[in-house]
Amino acid sequence: MGKTHQRFMDLKSAIMGRDEKAVINEVERGEDYLKEKFETAIESGHLAGEARQCVERAYQSIRAGHDQISQLKHGMEANS
Repeated sequence: MGKTHQRFMDLKSAIMGRDEKAVINEVERGEDYLKEKFETAIESGHLAGEARQCVERAYQSIRAGHDQISQLKHGMEANS
């Protein structure tokens, strides 16, 4: 919970400062965190049936969001 709060505060600071690159970096860091947690859950072997399917669907959405943010970040870096 502490890490989540810190990420929120980092994102809030970036938004308040209107630093687009900082906002993208914070969103990407959050996406990395979520992606890792879902991968750990899927690989743990503790999920079965509908629960596993639900987590896998959510993971696909998280991974797609992560990939979009990553592309946006790399596009901003290329244009700099």
